[in-house]
Amino acid sequence: MTATASGTAWAVGDYYTGREDGPNGALIEEWTGKRWRLVGRPLPNATGWSVSASDKDNAWALGDHRLEHWNGQDWHEVAAARFRGGRVLHAIATRGPRDAWVVGERWRGNGRIGQTLVEHWNGKRWSVVPTPNPSTQGGRYDAILQAVTVRSASDAWAVGYLLTGRNMLVSRTLIMHWNGRHWQIAPSPSVHVSNGVLNNILFGVSADGRNDAWAVGSWGSHAGGYGGGGDHALVLHWNGQRWSLSTLPTVRKRSLLSGVAADGGHAWAVGDRGEQPRQRPLIERWDGTRWTVVRSPKGFDLAAVSAPPHGRAWAVGAVGRRPLAAQLVCGHG
Repeated sequence: MTATASGTAWAVGDYYTGREDGPNGALIEEWTGKRWRLVGRPLPNATGWSVSASDKDNAWALGDHRLEHWNGQDWHEVAAARFRGGRVLHAIATRGPRDAWVVGERWRGNGRIGQTLVEHWNGKRWSVVPTPNPSTQGGRYDAILQAVTVRSASDAWAVGYLLTGRNMLVSRTLIMHWNGRHWQIAPSPSVHVSNGVLNNILFGVSADGRNDAWAVGSWGSHAGGYGGGGDHALVLHWNGQRWSLSTLPTVRKRSLLSGVAADGGHAWAVGDRGEQPRQRPLIERWDGTRWTVVRSPKGFDLAAVSAPPHGRAWAVGAVGRRPLAAQLVCGHG
């Protein structure tokens, strides 16, 4: 989801009947200032991954290979950059009508060595921007970017993970920075566990200043990716010189953070904790000194959060089979 200081807010997601091979697709909703409304018709057989807006007349939404732009009156599809090979787009961030970024993964051939993919919008067209890829000592690897945030023409961050090892079961955090001229890999820590498992993934990123940025995700004590009982919430912080692991409150059993929003020296992170059927939302707040868990009711899931400058924060997810939006009121969720 995305929210602006003017009060505009957008959310994207998917609908699914719950039946294998049944009707499914993507949807876009808009906050009118009084209520959420469905905009246009849902897109069948599509996926809604990410949305970003700089003001009420400029917003972008994406799903896999499809990019949609809002000009203040309607949404229309815009062609992504052309290149040979396959790709998946995961996230989008815009700063203005002539400055937007999308990130994801690209590959060539049947062997599929996945590499980072970044595209930029200059107001007229999308073009692929060269990105570095981590060096590995032989073997296959997958370098995937999952989230992006942009503060200025010379300050943007993209985060994700690098998959390596036998059967691609080892994952490390991956962070890149845009300095106005090119993308560079920024060294980032990963959590190692006593049983030798290295399973770290970043899902969200937000920057509050050139010397203040946050990235969130999960680290695991079980090999083979996230989604199981071995997940633990992961938060990294940028202080202007380096990325470091942030100390989090102890959460019993499984936990994962999927989104983060930073503003005014504070930050919010959302995700989930526990395992089905007793899974519940996880909301954590940075007050400028430490992270604390915010109490939340049972029965719903949160996937993303947005905190516009001088505006109220929003979080979106689902309650049962219905979409859910929650707004921060008077400093409390």
